[in-house]
Amino acid sequence: MAFLYKFFCLIIGFTLLVNVPGYIANPIRELTESIRQIASRNYSQRVYNKGNDEFSVLARSFNTMAEKLEEYNNSDLAKLMIEKNA
Repeated sequence: MAFLYKFFCLIIGFTLLVNVPGYIANPIRELTESIRQIASRNYSQRVYNKGNDEFSVLARSFNTMAEKLEEYNNSDLAKLMIEKNA
């Protein structure tokens, strides 16, 4: 019986060891790529992450920022500033 309990704990531990890093790293990797896209002036870039965890809150904030940048980039004020600096 003790062997079965130890084996079960080992399987659970191994499963967590394999899955948890991807759960954390994948959203960070996606956000990093989206930040690079915004830096390249691709203001239509969005991050899609469902849920209510910290990554989802960060994704919604990023999307709000990207939306505002896109609105500014498409506005007349942005065009005037470009013409003024040219």
